[in-house]
Amino acid sequence: MAEWTQNAPEAQSVNEAVRPIQVVHPGEGHRGRLRDRFLQNGLEGFLDYEVVELLLTLGTPRRDCKQQAKAAIRHFGSLKAVLAASRDELGKIKGLGPANIFGILLMRAVAEKFLAPLKDTSIDPGINATISSTSELFRFLRFKFEYTTKEYFFIVYLDVQNRILAMETPFEGSLNASQVYTRELIDKAIQVQASAVLLAHNHPSGSTEPSANDIQLTYTIYTAFRSVDIFLLEHIIIGTDGGYFSFADKGYFERFNREYDASRRKWI
Repeated sequence: MAEWTQNAPEAQSVNEAVRPIQVVHPGEGHRGRLRDRFLQNGLEGFLDYEVVELLLTLGTPRRDCKQQAKAAIRHFGSLKAVLAASRDELGKIKGLGPANIFGILLMRAVAEKFLAPLKDTSIDPGINATISSTSELFRFLRFKFEYTTKEYFFIVYLDVQNRILAMETPFEGSLNASQVYTRELIDKAIQVQASAVLLAHNHPSGSTEPSANDIQLTYTIYTAFRSVDIFLLEHIIIGTDGGYFSFADKGYFERFNREYDASRRKWI
């Protein structure tokens, strides 16, 4: 005869018997897809707001950041402007605060640290690099200026073979002709035995068009160097969109030279 056994199953607690419910945030799949896209192809194909969104998720991993990212782009106008904005400026956007702007601030700090060597105000003249064209000057200085939020004035001193003797950033901030001490620039040029100089400054606003003040400043420096037989070969204005304005290419130096010669003849 078969024997029946009725062994009761081992008792389980309520917590053991009931499988926990896993809550998945509705935005998690979207964030995951953004991360996967970046890991596979970098930022290729990303819209500006998607880059901002990805950075915002570093500080708020459990919240949807798409609308805040779009609002930031609308407010500032471009990805570059968002990345250059201060903490207070970012905080004016609805939905952005100390937590979720962490990624933007971190990215900017890392970028500034990485680019710091390119922003040295003085570079060893022993490198003897040669700059023979406006395009070379722009390529040389582009990353020094393109992502800064402050205006910088830069000067390069050259020998007769266009080799760099010295470089420096003598002025920062908005400039006008009265603030630029041309005597100091001339003294430096004579000290390093320069035969020519190059100028550059940036417009953090983005536009590369020279202001009336830029033109007057350039003329003042041009005539000051001409008076000691040193040539100002170029002055470029670098914007934030990868472009530049060249005083030499636009014919300003030819005009300055005519005006300088005419003024000299009056006194002869």
